[in-house]
Parts: sequence; structure tokens; C-alpha cells
Amino acid sequence: MLQEAHSAQPPSVRTALLCLWLSTGLLALLTIAAWANLFDLPNTTSVTVNNLLTLAFMLLVIRKLATGRGWARWAFAVVYLLGSSVSLYLSIFEPQIFRNQPLALQTTGLVQLALQTVAMVLLVMPSAQQWFQAQRARSN
Repeated sequence: MLQEAHSAQPPSVRTALLCLWLSTGLLALLTIAAWANLFDLPNTTSVTVNNLLTLAFMLLVIRKLATGRGWARWAFAVVYLLGSSVSLYLSIFEPQIFRNQPLALQTTGLVQLALQTVAMVLLVMPSAQQWFQAQRARSN
């Protein structure tokens, strides 16, 4: 069943999953770099816990999206919209917060925002919507 769902994925879903894998990989690399005290990244318990919880969430969402679970698309959409809204608010009203971050965080943050934005757009395209609906119908 997993193989059938994967092979039937439209290109928009496959590309969205690739974007999410890349974004999650960047977070994993940042977490490891922080643990190794590289690039002047913050290495506190709260940052580590937040990163690990985010990694776990993203891995779950990617896995469930790959099998056509519509709830995962909604969960990602909610988290994406909240995170993007906060980022947009801070960039407009508190730009010094972004400027005070290490260059590695600035760069990867922008790349992750771009990757996740592309993924979000692709996941709501008509071909993706039809595929998720077909997966739901197949599981009923």
C-alpha cells in the first residue's frame, strides 16, 4: 500500500516532500552544528529541545504526507502559517532580532522559509488536492 501511494504521487507532492526533506535536513545540520559549537550558534537546552521537537514533528508530517494523509497537510499548514506570520512580524517590527542572529541562522532561516513556502504552495495545488482526496477515498 505504501509503495502504491508513493508511486501515484503527482509531481507537486513529490517536489513538496523534497522541499520539506531539505528544510528538515537544514534544521538537523544546525542542531548538530550548535552541539559542536560551530558558527557561533546558540546551544542552550531550550534551543536543543525546540529543535528536536521540530525535527520529530517534521519527520512525522513528511512521512504522513508521503502516504496521502490529509491531516498532515493541515498540520503543516497551521505550523507554517504561524511560523511565517511570526517571521514576517519580526522582520517588519523588530528587524534587529534578525540582524543580531549569527549569519548561519540568517541564511538557513531564509532558505527554510523559501523551501517551506514552495512546499506549502505545491501541497494546495489542484493535482495535490486531488491526490490527497483519492488517498482518503482509498482508505475508507
